[in-house]
Amino acid sequence: MCITSPLTLRLTERLGNSGMLREKKKEKITKYLQDKGKEYINKTFQKFLKENNITYIHTHNPDIKCSIVERWQRTIKSKLFKRFTHTEQYRCVDGLLDDIVDAYNHTYHRSIKMRPVDVTPDRVLE
Repeated sequence: MCITSPLTLRLTERLGNSGMLREKKKEKITKYLQDKGKEYINKTFQKFLKENNITYIHTHNPDIKCSIVERWQRTIKSKLFKRFTHTEQYRCVDGLLDDIVDAYNHTYHRSIKMRPVDVTPDRVLE
């Protein structure tokens, strides 16, 4: 399942201190996946992950990107811009991102043969 929060700045100190990965989210985050980008490799963010028992996973090869995350970002961005065009408002306001991610999580995915919200630890390998 995907969980998001908009960030206006890419400052990891603010990210860790604000509890962005916890606020307003009832789902427990267990894994954090990223490519070899340097945005979130620092003591503050690593301490935040450790305190919250979140497993940090990153690719070791600089040529390999997180294709799953990249595809997900493209999908969400596409849905955002469709909404922006439809409403003629080019700002992410009033829970728009939450609505789009919620719709994404409740949509059937052919690749996993279920909706992301239906994935549970006992159904991961189905």
